This record gives sequence, C-alpha cells and structure tokens, in this order.
Amino acid sequence: MKKKNRHIIRFSLAAALPVLAVAVSIFFLQSSVPAKTSPASSAPAFPQAENTDSIVHGESSGAETSSGQSAETECDSRIPSEPLRPIVQTTDHDRQTTESASFPSDLFQHYLDFCSRSAAAALRTADDDCAFRSNSFYSPLSMYLATAMLAESTAGSTQKELLDALGSADIAELRKQASLLYQHTAFQKDDAALLLSNSFWINSRPGFSYHDSLFETLADHYDAEGYAAPFGTDAAAEQVSKWIADKTRGRLKEQIAAADNPLTTLILINTLYFSSQWEHRLYPDGTKEFQATDGLVRAPYLSGSFVTTVIAAEQYTAADLPMTNGCTMRVVLPSNDRTPNELYTDSALLESICRASGSRMKLHLEMPEFQYTAGLDLTKILPQLSVSRVFHDDADFSPLTNTPGVFLAYAAQKSCITVNENGCEAAAFTYYGAPTKSITSSTPQQQPYLLTLNRPFLYLVIKDGIPVIIGAVNDPTAN
Repeated sequence: MKKKNRHIIRFSLAAALPVLAVAVSIFFLQSSVPAKTSPASSAPAFPQAENTDSIVHGESSGAETSSGQSAETECDSRIPSEPLRPIVQTTDHDRQTTESASFPSDLFQHYLDFCSRSAAAALRTADDDCAFRSNSFYSPLSMYLATAMLAESTAGSTQKELLDALGSADIAELRKQASLLYQHTAFQKDDAALLLSNSFWINSRPGFSYHDSLFETLADHYDAEGYAAPFGTDAAAEQVSKWIADKTRGRLKEQIAAADNPLTTLILINTLYFSSQWEHRLYPDGTKEFQATDGLVRAPYLSGSFVTTVIAAEQYTAADLPMTNGCTMRVVLPSNDRTPNELYTDSALLESICRASGSRMKLHLEMPEFQYTAGLDLTKILPQLSVSRVFHDDADFSPLTNTPGVFLAYAAQKSCITVNENGCEAAAFTYYGAPTKSITSSTPQQQPYLLTLNRPFLYLVIKDGIPVIIGAVNDPTAN
C-alpha cells in the first residue's frame, strides 16, 4: 500500500453509563495535507462547544451539482475554526419529550440479535491477558448508535456489511431502528436519566473536503450537532473533550486522541449518560466472602428483601432489581457447573436471558458492591460480526468524501461502572482509529427466595426491555 493518498478512518466510541461517548474520526494521511497548523487556521480562537449560535461553516444546503453529486465543502484557510451550524440543535432530553412509538417486534428482535452477537464477542475479548477472569462490561446501545452513524458514512458493500451487523435491511430501516431506540430509552427525571447526544466534528485545516449531504443526514436523522476544529491544536482537543464532559455531566473527561492529530478529518461522537437509583433500598451488610475466579476474596456487600421477578432455569438463576423510571438491573448467577462467560458467549442463551420472564416472589438478595474499569478492543469484535471491508483501503466512504483510500484502522473501548447502595452508574469511552494504519407462577411466595451472589455472575441494565449495558463480575474487589 502506498503512503501517498493513504487515508485513515478513526471511529471512536465514548460510552458512558452514566456516561457513554462514541466518536468516529476519519483522517487523511496525504502529502498534500499540512502536518503543522497553518497560521490562518490557528489564528481564530476556537469557540466553546456549548455555543449555540447558528454559524454556517462552508455554507451549503447539500444541493446537487450539475454532475449529480452533492455539493462539497472544502475547508481552507479562509474558513475559521467555528462551529458548523447544527441543523437540529438538540438538548439531551429532546427525544423523550414526545410519546414513544410502538417498537415493531421484528426490529426489536434485530436489536436483541445485535446485543447477543456483540456481547459474545465484546465480553469474551474484553481482556485477552486474563480472558474470562477479569470484570468486563460494554454498552450495546451506544455501540449500535455509533455504528449506525458509521454506516451512514459508507456505501456499497462496505455499508452492506455494517447494515447486516446491525440487523437492518437498508438505511431507511436503520434510521427507524435508531429513532425507536432513542424514543424507548432516553429520559430525564430528577432522580434518574438516560441521555443520548450525537455530534460530528470536521477539520478546518486546508486540504479537507466533504459532502455536505452527509452532515445534513447526521443532523436530520441522529440529531447530531456539527462543529469545526483545527485538529492537532490544544484548543481543538480541549473543546472536543469539553463537549463530551458537558453531555456526560462531567463523568467522562478523557480527550479523544484523534483531536490531537492534524490529519484527522472527521470525528463522530455519541454520548450516553445513565444514572438510576434502586426502587427498593439495598443496605450495607458488611464484608463477606466471594469466590472469585482467582481465589477467595472479601468484599463489601449489600442486602435487601422485596417482591420482584425471579427466574430459575437449568443454566442459571436470575432476579430483577427494579430501578427508577422503568430501568432494571437483572443479575444472573450461573448454575454451579457454569461460569458467566459460558452464558454470554452463547448468543442464543444470552438472548433467552434478556427475554426471560419468571415468577413474582419475595426475594432476599445479597450482592457485592463493585466498581471497575474495563478495556475492549473492537477491532476483534467487528470482524466477528462479519464486518471486514471497512478496515480495507478500498472501503467505500463516498458519502463523506470523493477522496479514495479511507478505511477504519483500529477500535477500542474503555468503560467503568459503579454499583452501590444508591444505585448504578457507569461510563465507557470507545475509540475507533489508527495513527498509521423459568418459573411460571405469578403468585408471590410467602418464604423469601434467597439469592446470594457469592461467585462470578452476569448482569444486564435494561430500560423497558431494551438492554443498555451487559457485564460480568468475576472479582468485585478488582478495579
């Protein structure tokens, strides 16, 4: 592969529960693109991301040229590093202010399929150095929405692979699916929230050109705010980081490496903030033994008694821990001869866990507190979802630019979660890029059902039946 005309896509996903952000960055490695900041592009002060003034950057409505191609915006030294005009200026809770449409069963099934297939790959490859032994988690919801924006940026067989991975027949169905996921998950209340935000950032340096129609699409169908930045400057990196921090209530403050690179062309960001309290109080219950994968540990525990749904199956026992505003944490204890990874690497079994209904009964729960971070290499996950063309230099990114040779180089996710007596909070940052390259009775039982999570277990955070995060705890004391 020749270095000249070699272009790289960075797709970064910043996921946060309570914070989750996703970013896609595409950048050219091309001798004609300056490697240093030009005086003209660095002179203007980069505006604050929260600035909502409508500033048209390389103004174009995406009208077609005489050749039938959508008009291009070319960033040159005459264009200051000001925000692109957000075609749909959103707030974090716009989506949930309207009445939710019904979720067609086929589209709901497509999303569950994506969750079960991606979890089998994501949780299994969370830490190759200690596979099946470390704590892990990820957000299928954020991964889905970020990948949907990536699919919008591609065409041909490259897009077809992404659509197949997402379970959509075409772009129209994908947009409907993404809209329904927003409507059925996003909310904001005094004591809980699940907030979703999107943005796209382009490089205001000379030599980069784009199709405005893609940005119109991202704004119209994903409520994405648009900004321009002279990537490779401290100001640009700080503003991207600040936007993420603002949308995730300060929980995620890490910088996206793509903003530090003067050759970055595009950054796509999805943020997801989640926080919810227990509906039934869990109380501190001292320290107790937990049989971790690597040996016995002592961890601080929570306990509580309440009526809820309990599911008893041959392979596992599960219980729902209701949270405020329709959220639930489903904890899943494998049977004695199984481990969490045997549950989440079996996509059919994981889907059945998501769908399972059980018996309403009084439960006495004993569960360890946990707080940890996890790393995820998405370059190993997308191929397991039969996505490969996006990694090749002949990938089709024609909706973004006419410049050939754009490809996705690498992908990674970092996440964190906290579960304690107050409820659940979690955060994740995922980055794509490369610098170079069941019981049936419905009557509550009189005697409490005792569920003690004293060995590795699986958990899912679910909003109105939709899995938002999925994870495994193998050692509650490990950070």
